[in-house]
Parts: sequence; structure tokens; C-alpha cells
Amino acid sequence: MDVAPLVVTREVQRETVDAGLAGGYPDAVEIQARIQAGRIAVREAPQLSAPFEEVLDLYGLQEGDKAVTRLAVQASDVGATVTDDRLLYVVLQRCGRQACFLPDFIERAVAGGRLETATAQRLLLAVRPRLASGFVEHSLRRLEGVI
Repeated sequence: MDVAPLVVTREVQRETVDAGLAGGYPDAVEIQARIQAGRIAVREAPQLSAPFEEVLDLYGLQEGDKAVTRLAVQASDVGATVTDDRLLYVVLQRCGRQACFLPDFIERAVAGGRLETATAQRLLLAVRPRLASGFVEHSLRRLEGVI
């Protein structure tokens, strides 16, 4: 989905592409292709201050989510972070950074005419296993216009 410049951290690349390819996930192939084509940039996310890093540890964030937080806090050109992780979403909000939950991002892409409804529905169904019950269904119903 080419709706904005996309940036991921090295840790996210390892989690989504390297581990995804090893696990046979088809989205890993697509993400790798977009990185190789320059449509997704990969950046390092340097450590923050010791007290900030301690807080990230206390939240229990995974390494990839810590890196995403570091990038969001340090990179002035990152307008918003899209995530499917509820804890990361809350942490980013608490850090004063703009975050968008993945189902909402997909809905906004439809509303903005950047994504067809049928494609959005397929994307939502594809991410359903990664989200708690209700999130995808809520977005699907909104796309159907019934709520």
C-alpha cells in the first residue's frame, strides 16, 4: 500500500522479513521486495537515555517495538507510526507521538480514496490472526457502512 513514505527499523526488518521468510509468511516476500525496491526505507534506531531505556524495559516491549519507539521519538521526519500492537500504540501516545492503529489506518486509506474497499477487507482479514477479537470485525462493519 503506497499511501505515504514508509520507514522501518532494522529490528522490524529482521522480525518481519528474515523471520517471516523462514516461517513461510507471504507478506515477508512482499515487504522484502518493497525494501529492495526502495519503497520502504530501513533505518537504525539508536538507544535513548538510560532512564528512557529503563522505562521501555519496564513496559515489557519486544526489541522491535523498542526500536520503533526510539525511531518515533528521535526522527523528526516520522509523521506517524502505524502499528497492530496495542501496547506499542499506548506507549507511543504516552511519548507524545502520533500513532495509528493498523485497522484504522486501513479504514482511513479507503476514506481517502487510496485503497479500494475490497482490498481493505482482504487486508483486514489477513491481519485478523494478529489482533484480539473485535478489532477487525469493527473495521469490517464500518467499511460495510452498518455501523
